[in-house]
Amino acid sequence: MVTNLDKAGLVSFETSTERTLEDRFAEKVNVRDFGAKGDGVTDVSDAIKLAIDRCIDLWESNGLEPSNPAVLYFPPGRYDCGNTQFTVKPSLSEGGLARRGPALTTICGDGPAVSIIQNGGFLFWTTAGRNAEIFNLGFYRPRTGSDTDN
Repeated sequence: MVTNLDKAGLVSFETSTERTLEDRFAEKVNVRDFGAKGDGVTDVSDAIKLAIDRCIDLWESNGLEPSNPAVLYFPPGRYDCGNTQFTVKPSLSEGGLARRGPALTTICGDGPAVSIIQNGGFLFWTTAGRNAEIFNLGFYRPRTGSDTDN
């Protein structure tokens, strides 16, 4: 039985170009591949941190050009983050200058009504020529008894 297909050449539906799964998966880092359940109950902050770390590894060590977008993907689900703020920033060299990293950091989902970040957020550190974008994600913090209508 074959269990490792990362080097296998495959052609996607309605396309003609053969690519390896390894190349295909390098385009987007899916938080579910790191254990995020998206059930709205389970705290997935550790899984999201691992996915962000994987993005950083791809940006810095796998030869992706800094001009390529780097995508952290949230498929449909409600991702409870346990009140965690995730920090995304470029690596720094000893001299304090940005080394490698994407020109555009992208965090996305399938729509704000279906890909929902609950009790969490993102902080981006950007430098000249390096930007960040978030799209097709909803952000939600359930009301608690201590909330007021102010």
